[in-house]
Amino acid sequence: NLKGMYDNTLIVFSSDNGGPIYAGGDCGANNFPLRGGKASNWEGGVRVNAWASGGFIPEPMRGKKLEGLTAVWDWYATFAHLGGVDPTDHRAAAVGLPPVDGMNLWPYISGLVSSSPRKTISLGGSSCHWLHPLPNCINLWGDGTNTTTIVDTLIEDQGSEGLWKLITGRHTQSGWQGPLFPNASTFKWNSSEAIYECGSRGCLFRLDIDPSERHDLIDDEADRAARMLATIQEVNRSTFSPMRG
Repeated sequence: NLKGMYDNTLIVFSSDNGGPIYAGGDCGANNFPLRGGKASNWEGGVRVNAWASGGFIPEPMRGKKLEGLTAVWDWYATFAHLGGVDPTDHRAAAVGLPPVDGMNLWPYISGLVSSSPRKTISLGGSSCHWLHPLPNCINLWGDGTNTTTIVDTLIEDQGSEGLWKLITGRHTQSGWQGPLFPNASTFKWNSSEAIYECGSRGCLFRLDIDPSERHDLIDDEADRAARMLATIQEVNRSTFSPMRG
């Protein structure tokens, strides 16, 4: 402030994932009232806090809560825009790799527009893995050399029809923590073995009214789920699976 730097400073904080609830609660996190935690695609693993501050934020936007979709990788495109840098990875494009999935959030954060430019979030998982003694294919970390990164979950802002999420496959940490977690009963629930089978058809949730993912609407909204599943399949055509070594 004394040097006048704050007026031209943007401060951003963003978590990268939900709190870890595995290992018998030893990590000490609690994502109540959300389902699951870190290393899962349930909301407890992917819905996180973020804020932007500093004198660079226009005064009318200070203290406001924005609820549109954003992703942590959008900060790259946002910072690139503010720095006057092209966010395109031209070397990657030259060899046929998919483009960077980041969107410039500054018009939304600064109040130039009233809605987020991001309408969908694609979430990755593993088609198979071999390091953990769990049955079949489980979405867990994507570790190991014998795994393939895929998109198995889609969050979609459908405007006046709501915020929807389709999650496919088998997922661990299917459960909810209480207001106080870990607690005396924590060791009775092994979150890593709490597996829920959404299958190839998927589990469908309306997040704007059910952020805790307690009500699967797949039977009531089969056509909606089918459209979202088609989007997942289309996204997977260009999903990049890195060589993890």
